[in-house]
Amino acid sequence: MVTYEIITLSPLHIGVGSPRGLLDQPTYKLDGRPAIPGSTIKGKVRSLFEAEVRREVERRMHAQSPQEAAHKLKEVLEHALEEIDEIISGDLQEHFRNIAPDPKTEPYAYYPLICDAASQLHCNPPHSAYDFGDDRSETIRLIASYILLRRSGQRQYCTACTYFGGNGHPSPLIFTPATAVGEVKTAVATRVSIDRFTGAAKQERLFTLEYVPPHTEFVGHVYKAEELSDYVNETQIDEFLKHVVPALLRRIRAIGKHKSVGFGQVEVEVEDASQSDEDVKEFVRAEVERRLAEACNADLSELAAALRRVKEVEQKADSIVRVVAKYRRKVLEMLL
Repeated sequence: MVTYEIITLSPLHIGVGSPRGLLDQPTYKLDGRPAIPGSTIKGKVRSLFEAEVRREVERRMHAQSPQEAAHKLKEVLEHALEEIDEIISGDLQEHFRNIAPDPKTEPYAYYPLICDAASQLHCNPPHSAYDFGDDRSETIRLIASYILLRRSGQRQYCTACTYFGGNGHPSPLIFTPATAVGEVKTAVATRVSIDRFTGAAKQERLFTLEYVPPHTEFVGHVYKAEELSDYVNETQIDEFLKHVVPALLRRIRAIGKHKSVGFGQVEVEVEDASQSDEDVKEFVRAEVERRLAEACNADLSELAAALRRVKEVEQKADSIVRVVAKYRRKVLEMLL
């Protein structure tokens, strides 16, 4: 288990989504005490981990920008969908044009080894193969997950979803809420909304904001879930918790709302931890190497077996898999 302490360096406000009593924007509390939701901490740690994996992908691809990498990978997907359409007499490529993320604004949607959970090409559940052709969006996600090396053999989720959970895959790590230590009295400020176009105060937009004062301490924990899904390796989860999570926690610099006006600045200390940023980089490099090696050796037999259970494409399963394998190799060549 990892135990960490968050010290606020400026006022902190964690929104709860609705007014409470005389407060327009009350701050988050647990059993009456100020707290920081575990999901907030988990989201920060996941975001930092994703950024590290993407930097490693960009380094291997020699990409000048995320957009350049995304354009290349989108072209690979388009060619693959075109060939699969010819096999199944489908319209996947046309549907892809309607849902495809724009490489200029959503480049991370196309990155190999790691998905963008907020994009149309996020990781989908392993059983999505049974909807092949019937649900075109799910079919495209399935094809993309294999071609972009997010799924391979026993690996059914991308790097981030494996360690933090994904669609149909519960998180193997539990982030508890971080609760305030000692007697903590919140304060209330009266603020006014600013029109981002005119730079002037908005009419009738005065509001009250509850916040936790600076120098408040919170304590939280991260531990391994008691029950792990079949899609994770327990030893690797232990290594991730021990070597990566503490270093990523210490990278957190800001939490909560109103950060643009100085709120939410924090410092994070981890109990009995000596891990460094280099430990994170080393873990990511090893994880990427491991996944690339698995992708090189994968025969995609699990995909072929799943497609043979789908009546509409059972006779075409091998042809579809050959196309997927062909374009997986193209992505592998970009990274090796």
